[in-house]
Amino acid sequence: KENWQDRIGLAKCFMNHIVRGKTDSKRYLKVLASLLNDLWNRVDTGAEFQEFVLNLPMIPKQVFENMKVYVSENQQINLQAFRPTYRDRAANLLLEFSKHPLENLRTSTINILIESLFPIKMLRTRLLKCAHDYVEEALKFDKTSQKAKAKAKEKEEREDKMQLKKEKKTDGENIVEEDQSNKKVIAKAEGSSGDKDDGQSGDNNEIKKIWRNHLDLQFAIATRLPSLIPEIMEQFSRSSRDLQQIFSSLVNKLVDLVIADGNEKKISNLLSKCPKGAEDFMYLIIHRLSEKLDEKNLISPIKSLYRTSKDARFFIPILKKLDRETTLREFPNFVRIEPVKLSRKAMNVLLQGTDAGIDAPHLLILLHEFSSKFKLEPHNLIRLRNTIYYVCINNREKYGKEELSIALKKMAEDSDPIPTLFMWTLMQVLGLFPELENFAMELLSKLNQRQFWKDDNLWKGYLRCIKMHMPRSFPVLLQLPINQLGKALEEGDGLRNPLAEFVGENPSSARRQILNLLDIR
Repeated sequence: KENWQDRIGLAKCFMNHIVRGKTDSKRYLKVLASLLNDLWNRVDTGAEFQEFVLNLPMIPKQVFENMKVYVSENQQINLQAFRPTYRDRAANLLLEFSKHPLENLRTSTINILIESLFPIKMLRTRLLKCAHDYVEEALKFDKTSQKAKAKAKEKEEREDKMQLKKEKKTDGENIVEEDQSNKKVIAKAEGSSGDKDDGQSGDNNEIKKIWRNHLDLQFAIATRLPSLIPEIMEQFSRSSRDLQQIFSSLVNKLVDLVIADGNEKKISNLLSKCPKGAEDFMYLIIHRLSEKLDEKNLISPIKSLYRTSKDARFFIPILKKLDRETTLREFPNFVRIEPVKLSRKAMNVLLQGTDAGIDAPHLLILLHEFSSKFKLEPHNLIRLRNTIYYVCINNREKYGKEELSIALKKMAEDSDPIPTLFMWTLMQVLGLFPELENFAMELLSKLNQRQFWKDDNLWKGYLRCIKMHMPRSFPVLLQLPINQLGKALEEGDGLRNPLAEFVGENPSSARRQILNLLDIR
């Protein structure tokens, strides 16, 4: 025992001798138990213990139980060299550790399963089933967890309502307590309750770790078997947002390893179909592929995918290489992309220069024409207005006076109908570049010839612009048909007197009808 390292070979020979001599198995077990116990108690023999077990002539079932305890305590595993006779038992042991809480142990175990056991056809089906079942366990736990959260929220809301009713009955008493209660309700509605359990965040983190443990094996197998990815996407589609975050965090590594293994063509071929509810997962795959591969090779499969999914997000990673015809045809769908930050990302990609050749003025025009071609609800109009501001007007790098002037002039002259947000944009531009006032008046004069007032948004914007730039804007205002000018004086507070004063000083600028309208004799 003093020189175990020197005598381990002798111990192996002795165990083989017992087996060959067909000695009573009880003696074999007794000697083996003594040897394992001695080796187990040595500090620096982690590898030797497993190597010794792997080379035993006979490995009783109990030894595998001992191995399980040993691996847990020493946090290391090396079981890939088990002989065919014991592979099933070894696989059982490895699969138990493939979802172990300790990441290093879990990762090394999964590596052994993938490298040593997955190539064996007899074990492959078993590994696939086990990996599938692990994810299904996570999904089942996820569903239970979400139900529990929903019930807890309902209970909390009921208690809050009861408390408020109780406090109202006090008829003004306990005002301080009622105020505090109302503050709690408001805080909860805003997601920042002062009574939030400090341990809740920790619990959520632990749950996410458990989910991650259950997903790792499935993702590891998919790196060798990309045809498994559609199954993963289907499982993703049945997950809560919390669990989907765990799925999403594993996408980059999955794609990188698939490509490293030379299977990029296989994973590209999987882009033809996306299960409903897995669009976020598919977008992440496409995004990573676009970072690792030539985007041109992804255009055809993504176009096929879009025909079935109609999700314009999938074009964003390859937008630089997308042809002009497709880009212009799908532009309205790029504007509609949710969330809005992804839509703006698409706009910024177009601004950086793409094969479609859409320059800064053209992009601004396209965004404005979208507002006129589609009847937008007020909240969608506000969203589009904000996109125009943040992507274009406020982008000093891409939009200066020249680019903005080109776009505005072309819209005023050629866009049919005149874009709903034209006047809003013109006023924003004048706020940034007051020196464009004369140019703006020329544009308003052009609008007078196009009966723009049929659009209520344009008309209101026109009146605001006229008032903001009095008296420079009065010659433009006087060009309106008499009926429309009368309407402007009725609706434009504070216009009549300044306009009358201007006309009085410049009588030649006004027709007789205008003088009558303004009561100028």
